[in-house]
Amino acid sequence: MEVVRSRYRYKKNQPTKKESRLKRYRIHLLVIFFVGIILSYSCLALNKPVSAVTLNKSTINKVQPSLAEIIWPSVGQGAIGDRDDGVYQLMNNSDKVAPIASMSKLITALVILEKSPIEQSSQGEIYTITQDDINTYYNYVVKFGSVMPVQLGQKITQYDLLQGLLLPSGNNAADYLAVWKFGSIENYKKYANEYLARHDLSKTHVDDASGFSPQTVSSPSDMIKIGQLALQNETISQIVIKQSAVIPGSGEIKNVNRMLTDQNVVGLKTGSTDEAGKCLIFAVKHGPNLSHTFIGVIMGQSNWSELYSSARSMTQSALANFGNVEVLSAQTSVGNAETRWGEASNLIIKQPLEIYGWKSKSYETRLDIETLKAPKKSGEKVGKVYLADNSNTSQDIFLENSLSRPDIFWRLTNYW
Repeated sequence: MEVVRSRYRYKKNQPTKKESRLKRYRIHLLVIFFVGIILSYSCLALNKPVSAVTLNKSTINKVQPSLAEIIWPSVGQGAIGDRDDGVYQLMNNSDKVAPIASMSKLITALVILEKSPIEQSSQGEIYTITQDDINTYYNYVVKFGSVMPVQLGQKITQYDLLQGLLLPSGNNAADYLAVWKFGSIENYKKYANEYLARHDLSKTHVDDASGFSPQTVSSPSDMIKIGQLALQNETISQIVIKQSAVIPGSGEIKNVNRMLTDQNVVGLKTGSTDEAGKCLIFAVKHGPNLSHTFIGVIMGQSNWSELYSSARSMTQSALANFGNVEVLSAQTSVGNAETRWGEASNLIIKQPLEIYGWKSKSYETRLDIETLKAPKKSGEKVGKVYLADNSNTSQDIFLENSLSRPDIFWRLTNYW
C-alpha cells in the first residue's frame, strides 16, 4: 500500500502537458521580447541622425610689419589717417588742443548742411546781402581776415555762400550762413558744439563760425575725424576740390589751398591766424582706381612755404605705407571640423586673402560657414572668410579632408 502511495505522490508532482506547453510559450515570448528590444535598438541606433559636425573657428589677425618712417614737420603738430579708417598716426604721439583758424569752416559747412541740406539738383535757398552784411565784410577786411566779395542787395544761393566759405575762406560768408540759418552767432555756436559732442569730437570747440577766434580749437586727431565727415558729405567734397568758381555778383573766387595743384589732391581746407599759425587739412586719392583717400593734418606752422613742403613730404612718406596686404596666405587653416566618431578636417582657403590698405592696420577676419553634415568630400566648399570691416573682400573656405558617416559598431555603441 505504501508503495502505491509513493508512486501516486511522484506522479502528482510532474507537470502536465498543458503546463509544459505554457512554460515553453513563456520562454518563447521572453526570447521574442529580448530579440525585439535588440532589433528595435539596432534599428533606432542605425537610423538615428548622427551626421552633424562640430565646427571650431579660428580668430586670425594679421601680424603687422614695421612701417616706413613718416616725414613730419619740424614744428607744430600733425596727424595722418584715412577717410574710412580714421586716424593712423600722430606726430610725436601728440594730440594737443590748439586754435585751428579757418579749418573750422569745415565744421561750419557740416553744421549748416545738417540744419539746411541741399538736394543734389538744387543750389538751396537764396540770401540777400544787407547793409549789416556789408559792415561785416569791412570789419574782417580791417582785421586782415579773408573775405568773399559781396555787393549790397546781391542775391546769392546757399550753395554759392558755401563756395565763398570754403574756397577763398570767406569769414563774412561764415557769419552770413550762421546768422541766416540759426538767427544769431550764439545760436549757431550752441548747435555746432552739440553737433561736435554727438560725433565724439571731444577735443573740438567752436567759439565763432569763421575760426577767426583763437577760442575755436581742435586737435590733430579730431581734425582727421572732421575731414572724414567732410569727405563723406557730397556737397562739401564737391566744393573743396574746385580751384575756382564764378558767383553772380561776386565774380571769380579762387581756392586758397595750393595743394590742389598736386596730382589726386581733393581738398580740404587751409587756416591761418596769429594764434593758430599756418594750418592745413588735405586729402589725396590713391590706390586701385583711386578708391582710397588719405587725410593729413598739419597745425602750427610758421609760413606757407614750410607748410606745403611738409604736407607733400608727409603725403609721399605716408603713401609708401599703403599697399597690398596679405591678411591670410594660401592654405591657411581658418578652423576645423570634428565628428563625434573621431574624424576631423581643417578648414582651409586655397587662395590668399588680400586687400589694398594701410600696412600696419590690424585686419580682423570673420567666418561664414554652413552647417556641416557628413558625409563630405575633400575639397568641398563649405563657406567664406571675410575681412571683418569689408564684406567685399573674401575667399572661399574648403574642407581639407573627407568626413564619412560613422560605422555600424559606433552607431550601436553610441546611441545616447
